[in-house]
Amino acid sequence: YDWAAIAADPEGDHQPHTKQETFRQTLGDMLKVLYQQGVQPVLMTLPPIDGQRYFQFISRRADGGSILRWLGDVGRIYRHQELYSDAVAALAMTEGLPLIDVRRQFLPMRDLPRYIAADGIHLTMTGYRCLFDTLAGWVRERL
Repeated sequence: YDWAAIAADPEGDHQPHTKQETFRQTLGDMLKVLYQQGVQPVLMTLPPIDGQRYFQFISRRADGGSILRWLGDVGRIYRHQELYSDAVAALAMTEGLPLIDVRRQFLPMRDLPRYIAADGIHLTMTGYRCLFDTLAGWVRERL
């Protein structure tokens, strides 16, 4: 989202930079190109984010109170990102593609915050190690 625009007009109708339908369509188009090239795509769910940390991060550059008024609650940040991850999983199911459920590896962790960077979106080096181990484990099981 354009958080500065949201902070300036929290009552306005703001759309994400990449709408969910555009995301799904673009991912589907990429799959078609891969199929045409004889490539077997493998999809993965998205690692979770920390909505509270992300909110704090964006609030350093824009009025957090106005952004929160537009969001309704900070949890909406997490839920919004989860919809994109769910779209990947749904496309994998629809297309009969292999899916590496990365999110499922992260969510049960008691110490999940140490895997997510201070900005709330990116992973820490420990998080990237977990991501790599999840992907490598999936590949090892199939070799």
